[in-house]
Amino acid sequence: MRKTFIVVLFGAVLVASGAFAALLSQPKVIFRKGSDTWVKIAKGNAKLGPFEHPREIKAEELSRVLLSLRCFQPSVFALGGKTGDEAPLFEASDMAILAEPLAKALGQAGTDEWVDFCLSAFRGPQFFGTFRQTDGVMFWKDGKLQIAFRNISTKTEPGQTLNTYDPTKGYRSLSKLVAGEGITLKAENWVMIDPVAVPVVAPAPEPGAPVAAPPPKSVKDRLLELEQLKKDGLVTEEEYQQKRKAILDEL
Repeated sequence: MRKTFIVVLFGAVLVASGAFAALLSQPKVIFRKGSDTWVKIAKGNAKLGPFEHPREIKAEELSRVLLSLRCFQPSVFALGGKTGDEAPLFEASDMAILAEPLAKALGQAGTDEWVDFCLSAFRGPQFFGTFRQTDGVMFWKDGKLQIAFRNISTKTEPGQTLNTYDPTKGYRSLSKLVAGEGITLKAENWVMIDPVAVPVVAPAPEPGAPVAAPPPKSVKDRLLELEQLKKDGLVTEEEYQQKRKAILDEL
């Protein structure tokens, strides 16, 4: 009887410890918005580890790096996905959502963990655009910020979550990433980034946003331009003198 009790008790301890371990291995959610936008810390691919975590990076720096990523989207009627358009993968509005929680997650992840993220955002004109999902995993390895994508701007529906398989083991889309300065490709969906080598890229303006006016020309540039117009015979001597005086009067 005592022997049976010990066996049962030992089994209960094993079950409880297994449940506890499973509880501990659950992803740690850093940010969630609805069912299709999140940032969380999860167990990474053990074959790729250990990862160089935790890793401190400012949200502004991470935003700058992610805005430099570009992707190739095949045309709707392209055969084999060989023709299409190249465009930025992320927009400034995406970084307003993701940059801070991603930076926070990288600063908390352990050596056996990576950052799993997903973003669903509306792209295109108001009545003809579509929801697009971009998701994958992010981690530091070999001194580089590495990102493997499961979906790259894939058409979806609000509230729909696409497959969440390990993107370092394979990829199932015709969309692909594009290499750039400071960015090398390990696969069509997997980039290795040296943040220091990535140039500063001004984010594309949001649709409908007013276009910023170019900076005003200096007095010197305006006088040289006026001089050239006179030489080309496009202004008379009188017009030249009047305009020259008007420019100098602004000093």
